[in-house]
Amino acid sequence: MYEEILEKIGLNKGEAKIYETLLREGSLPVISISKKTGLTRTNTYNHLYSLAKKGLVESRTRKKKNYFYPNSPENLRILFEQKKKTEEMAERELNNILPSLVSTFLASSNRPSISYWEGKIGLEKIYDDILKEKKELLIFASIIDRVMPEFNELIDKQIKRQARAGIKVRALVREEIINQEYIKKLRPLGIKIRGLKNYRLTSQIIVYNNKVAITSFKKDLMSTLIENESIAGSLKNIFEIIWEKAKE
Repeated sequence: MYEEILEKIGLNKGEAKIYETLLREGSLPVISISKKTGLTRTNTYNHLYSLAKKGLVESRTRKKKNYFYPNSPENLRILFEQKKKTEEMAERELNNILPSLVSTFLASSNRPSISYWEGKIGLEKIYDDILKEKKELLIFASIIDRVMPEFNELIDKQIKRQARAGIKVRALVREEIINQEYIKKLRPLGIKIRGLKNYRLTSQIIVYNNKVAITSFKKDLMSTLIENESIAGSLKNIFEIIWEKAKE
């Protein structure tokens, strides 16, 4: 009657059958338990041993024969709490190793990992990841990021954080914004820029390590982070080709 529930708590099918049988009968020798549950005698012994370890049954000798008795069902609550703790610990351990497992999977399958966010939080997540990676940034700058005052503070703060972390930056920008004063201002921050004519990108593209971060500043703010060595490598090559031809 209760086997399915007992299995959810942490007993296997055989253990659940035996425990429920003992609750009904009170006490039985192994041969009787085996007959009533339909389990072989060997399996019955194995399940009884497991139930005893879980504190759900105990054996007593009566007339030179071992009889098995059920312990209080209240012990099921203890078993359930132990199961919950084990699952919580397993979840924490899984969360710890999941990034490594994903990286291994992506490396072997060459599939890109793609994350997507709307709003300011996406930009913040990308900026935090940049600081964690500590790799050179290759930036295709957006032509409209600096006409959105609400993000100026966030961008300026990130530039300073990158400089403190020693992260080098090369950026492709609109040629018309380049002047010696601007270049001089950026140099202490580890930023080099080169300009392009007819530059019209409305999204910011940042390539670093094996990742590509794309943020659209047009209308609603949207950020996408792609992790794939091949995709990042291709964009790095494109950046280098354009960088060589761009104006200093």
